[in-house]
Amino acid sequence: MNLKLEAEMRLGIPAVTTGCEAALANRVVVFNPHIMFPGDREVTGPDGKPMLNDAKAALRWFANWVFEVSQWGPGRKILYVDELREFGNKFSVMPEVNRIIRNGRFHGLQFLTSTQYPRDYHVDIRAGVTEWILFNCSEPDDLAVIRPYFNGVDVLPSLPRGEFIAVNREGGGTLRWKIF
Repeated sequence: MNLKLEAEMRLGIPAVTTGCEAALANRVVVFNPHIMFPGDREVTGPDGKPMLNDAKAALRWFANWVFEVSQWGPGRKILYVDELREFGNKFSVMPEVNRIIRNGRFHGLQFLTSTQYPRDYHVDIRAGVTEWILFNCSEPDDLAVIRPYFNGVDVLPSLPRGEFIAVNREGGGTLRWKIF
């Protein structure tokens, strides 16, 4: 794995490896944990040599930092964690992430995540979802997990590539859209 993150490349915002406060002026902080948290996962370092990265320790630190910083002032903040299932499973949620899910809204902090497998999300995460963005999904276990939140779940296996359904649990509305 290269140290350049997908979010960094897609957003065109340089990732920070330490001193996240300096990046706050940009209003978006892309955190690259590979320098600050070497540990259990091998990645390619800046010198091209293999190194290890402790992604779980990095997420714990960053989630705590985001929660504290979110209290510094008003306004909407979002913590996005791609493939959260790499940091927990349907049986457990990191306490640092759970604190954001349960208490972040009091500080304007929202939690956003994505996964290929909804069944891997802990029930506390699923229960707190306000909006699902659902692409083609045909695994029976995933459909069963989504069904309590979207009774039209049976249409998901037939969605064409690039098409999705957004389901707003608070207002009950749905939107079907195609991105490509």
